[in-house]
Amino acid sequence: MDGIFKDVRPMDAVLAIALSAAGVLLMVENINANASDMKDLQHAITNQSWLMLPVFLGTTIPVLWRRRNVVAVALVSAAVMGAHLLAFDWVIRCGAALPLSFVLAYSVGKLTEKRESYAGIAVVIVGQFLALVKDSAVGLEILPVTAAIALAAWGVGIYVRQQTAKRADRAAVHTPSGAHA
Repeated sequence: MDGIFKDVRPMDAVLAIALSAAGVLLMVENINANASDMKDLQHAITNQSWLMLPVFLGTTIPVLWRRRNVVAVALVSAAVMGAHLLAFDWVIRCGAALPLSFVLAYSVGKLTEKRESYAGIAVVIVGQFLALVKDSAVGLEILPVTAAIALAAWGVGIYVRQQTAKRADRAAVHTPSGAHA
């Protein structure tokens, strides 16, 4: 599978499908919400356009290409989240956007190094801000907690990358016969 799906692994597809399914379900809930559904929300849903569904998919589908350039994927996701915010105002995004941010945070830690990693985690947290600033269910007050979870996921990704590199280094030291080089 060369071309657009080059470097896309089955787990990338599973993540993109799961995150997209969560987004679809949440956007359908927003679209179909009535006044009684909104009574427990912090802020009423102000837009129920069906267009919010395909736009939200623009935040999740790029996960397919996280191995090619995860920072670019995080930037696209954050930019589309910003467009979703501007276009649809107060809706519930947190239930799909936060799991997306945690996947991206882990991926940034695992797939990037140094400056690129720091830039990537900053973009992920900006994406969380954009998802929460006009979230009808929770709002910005949970950003410190979600940012801490994203930082923890990023740290786990860094740890996994380092351990994988150590294992590869140890394996490279040995010749096929098992003797040291």
